[in-house]
Amino acid sequence: MTPQEIYDTVAMALIAQGRPSAVDGDGRINCVYAAPDGARCAVGHLMNDEEINAYGNFEGDISALLKCDEWRGGRMRPLFHDEGYFLKDLQHDHDTYVGLTDEWLDRWKQAMRDTARRYDLNDAVLNESGPVMAAETNEAVS
Repeated sequence: MTPQEIYDTVAMALIAQGRPSAVDGDGRINCVYAAPDGARCAVGHLMNDEEINAYGNFEGDISALLKCDEWRGGRMRPLFHDEGYFLKDLQHDHDTYVGLTDEWLDRWKQAMRDTARRYDLNDAVLNESGPVMAAETNEAVS
């Protein structure tokens, strides 16, 4: 996948989902690759069910996952255009406003527009409306 394809895939999935993937843990909200309610984070939308099962509860942030040689190999290798900095930025956009339930989508879209500018990508996909969360939106890239 090209960076534009990755960006569009993540953006379309999160717009349809309409909320971040997070769980309440120890009195604070924690982002997770796949939440029990079916929501997925930015990188979670790039993972298939097998990868979610293997790495869905991976300890640490996206940096820890990106260092995992097993995850970096095989099917995920084409996503590492810049050693994962782009994926880190997409994940950061997802995670930054996770505690702002009512404002999350609007703030996430602005962060994604900033990311698009940094990587010289087209952000037109962010003009789509949402949310329409359904189990079908949780399909990973193939």
